[in-house]
This record gives sequence, structure tokens and C-alpha cells, in this order.
Amino acid sequence: MKLSIALIQMMGSMDKTASIEKARKMILEAAKNGARLIVLPEMWNCPYSSDYFKDYAEPEDGQTYSFMASIAKAANIYLVGGSIPERDQGRVF
Repeated sequence: MKLSIALIQMMGSMDKTASIEKARKMILEAAKNGARLIVLPEMWNCPYSSDYFKDYAEPEDGQTYSFMASIAKAANIYLVGGSIPERDQGRVF
């Protein structure tokens, strides 16, 4: 069995929605080209600076998680979400 992998390189922006849309386009392009395992970079949905992580952190059922689950299902792929700032019980991880 052959598994095609795509590693996406992108920088997050100050606009989380724009970063998610950029990722969507790149994920769909990779899937269209045959990738079945697609890997996003760390902190792809926000500026890569710990100064911003608190502002961009979200809970497990947040905007980014919902996006990743829906795009993976729609594109019939496995998606590694890199890393994103997470919020749990008032703490940021």
C-alpha cells in the first residue's frame, strides 16, 4: 500500500480566519494531488510568537478544531494539525 504525504509550509497571520482559509486551500490542493496524510506546521493559525498565544488560544471544540475535523472528513484525508495554542481550564498550552 502506498501512502502519499504532504507537508504544508505556511505562516499564520494576525487574522485567524485568513490563516484557516489559507490552510484550507493548501490542504485541498494537496489532497487533489493525491496526498492522504497532510501535515500542517506548528502554530499555523496564529502569529508564531508566545506574545500572541493567549489571544489566539481556543478550547478543544473551537474554530480551528472544527475546521480540521471537517476538512479532513470532506477531503477523506488524515490531517496532522501541527500545533495551535490551546486553552483548558483557564490555562494556555
